[in-house]
Amino acid sequence: MSAAEFTRAAREFHEGYAATADPDLLERAIELHRRAAEAAAPGDPLLPRYLSNLAVALSDRYDLTSALADLTDAIETAEAALRGTPEGAPERGTRLGNLGVFLSDRYDRLGDLDDLDTALDLLTEAAGEGDPWSADTARAHSNLSMLWLDRYERTRRPAELDASVLAAEAAVQATPSGSADLPGYLNNLGNAHRMRYERTAEDGVAGAGAQGRFAIEVADLLVAVEAYRRAVELCPAGSPYRPKFLTNLGNVLLDRWAVLQDGDDFTESVAVLTAAVEATPAGSPDLTGRLNNLAVTLQHGEPAHHPRAAGLFRTCCEHGLEAGVEGALMAAENWGRWALERRAFAEASEAYGFAWRAADRLYRTQAGRSYKQTWLLSFTGLSAGAALAAARSGDVPSAALALERGRAMLLAEALERDRAELDDLAAHRPDLSRRYLAAAEHVRSLDARGITY
Repeated sequence: MSAAEFTRAAREFHEGYAATADPDLLERAIELHRRAAEAAAPGDPLLPRYLSNLAVALSDRYDLTSALADLTDAIETAEAALRGTPEGAPERGTRLGNLGVFLSDRYDRLGDLDDLDTALDLLTEAAGEGDPWSADTARAHSNLSMLWLDRYERTRRPAELDASVLAAEAAVQATPSGSADLPGYLNNLGNAHRMRYERTAEDGVAGAGAQGRFAIEVADLLVAVEAYRRAVELCPAGSPYRPKFLTNLGNVLLDRWAVLQDGDDFTESVAVLTAAVEATPAGSPDLTGRLNNLAVTLQHGEPAHHPRAAGLFRTCCEHGLEAGVEGALMAAENWGRWALERRAFAEASEAYGFAWRAADRLYRTQAGRSYKQTWLLSFTGLSAGAALAAARSGDVPSAALALERGRAMLLAEALERDRAELDDLAAHRPDLSRRYLAAAEHVRSLDARGITY
């Protein structure tokens, strides 16, 4: 078979997977896409297309199994496809967008902010590459909307929320009503409006007094509910994306219940979130977040729901430490705060133990000091919660340790760096090394005697 024939056969299997979520069809598609790339002659101008197809299929398998090797392979293959695509080629926007999405997936998995920044740059370029009403441009806008939300979660800058809403609206407006892409774009539109609703609710932004503020908040919330509901209605029952849309609908129904106190919203939220968890494969990296969402919803219910919620939080943290560290941190913080509210201090200590394990992994993943400092800002609430839980449990030494743990992370990094630099200095200029150590000892002695300088 030729490369083109392998590609045609692979496309049929891949489309079958998209419609049924049958993993065997995806495996066959990956095998055939790989054989198409291998069969291409050196210098074949279609090789970037074959590589791009393979990268997308590998990414789909990562979504199914959370195997990091698949995601790494997808990124490397997408980079090769992009390198082979000349400036101005009509396919360049799509390939820029694909690589941006794969890097954002790795950011979600490992929390490396460099991946997020690179993904934003790639998708911004992709959105400006071609016809503003084309399917590729709409896809780039929708993905860009998601990444602006990720960036907002780290920076808390409102302008990034507005950018997310505008990008999501551009994607929906450019997409025909019968397009298979529309449910996903509606889902992203819901995400942007829901996040902006949460920001206005937190900050108490007032347009014309308290009633004006309420109107602003509910407007974003109601748009989000309808966007998510339409996404679920338009999504085929066997689609692998349906659990994500169900999850978001369940979450926003809980938000509306909190504002309007309609019991039907709470009941529907639990049912929808349970369906989302049940439809998520056991190895999926998305399982962590969906378990967390169901647990958070159940914690708001009657006390009879609370043991189930605590069990879901525990399972979520265990799963997340292996398949989604940022999700594990979020779930552990949610669990810890809730346990403190119920005065279940031993349970809170267990939750914050998971939180610090996740925080440590996220911190060590970062290559640059500025990224480490950015994550440390996210860990500020952990010390107080963990210290309170330990103290109320009678473990005073652990409480004291928890209070200093965040600062100790950065200090330990500095000490390791300084030690390596001093070793290098001693090897090349022992005289300067001795003078530095003597000066450092003098400063320590002044500190010990309480002398300011």
